[in-house]
Amino acid sequence: ARSPAPVDPPAPISPSLPEALPETLTAVLAAATLQGIAQGVTACHRNAVPSTDGVTIRVQTRISIRVAPDGHVTFARFDPPLSPRAQTCASGVVQGATFPRARVESVLELPLRL
Repeated sequence: ARSPAPVDPPAPISPSLPEALPETLTAVLAAATLQGIAQGVTACHRNAVPSTDGVTIRVQTRISIRVAPDGHVTFARFDPPLSPRAQTCASGVVQGATFPRARVESVLELPLRL
């Protein structure tokens, strides 16, 4: 009787291997989160500044968003700021967003026409 051929043991799977994280987030990597923020901020603006008699107020702003490596927002700035009610609501939307993780802090820009 021949003994079975030796079988190499499976390679150990190391749980300490880091995920393949990007160095920083790009607009493409964060597209889904940015789209959600844009929708939320638009809703805040519409609720705070309702159109009356067919008059709609249009606003342009740019949001600078600083994101920690773990994906939480550490800072957001609206330039120019929105109306006080819309700004409070929109800040909550941005601060509550969760982005994909990256190796280092990221800064994203989100231009909006509301």
